[in-house]
Amino acid sequence: MLEKVKYDATPQPLPVGGTIDVAIEVAKDLKAMGLENIAECVEARIRLGEKKYGTRLKAHNGRDAMTDLFEELLDALNYSKQIQLESTNGDTYFYPELLKLVIKVKASLDLKHSTKVE
Repeated sequence: MLEKVKYDATPQPLPVGGTIDVAIEVAKDLKAMGLENIAECVEARIRLGEKKYGTRLKAHNGRDAMTDLFEELLDALNYSKQIQLESTNGDTYFYPELLKLVIKVKASLDLKHSTKVE
């Protein structure tokens, strides 16, 4: 049996080093799918982050990327609920779809950080 892991909102260390520029890889994927406009949005967000944090997002940077993803999805879940609450045209799709993803990522985090209990 696996022990359930409680989420701890303790900040992670700042990123250090890293190898692969994540935004370049995401932009390549998006452009290959014909989504240049979204690739440009990704680059704009990364440039903003680079100004704010002094570095671009890189793989193998000393942080737990799954935890970062989970925390960003929690923020997105709140924004999507806000959209749902403020909607006058029925924008209710995003919240339940994001919730499904949050549940999957949390399960993955639990598995990653769990310990076997006898």
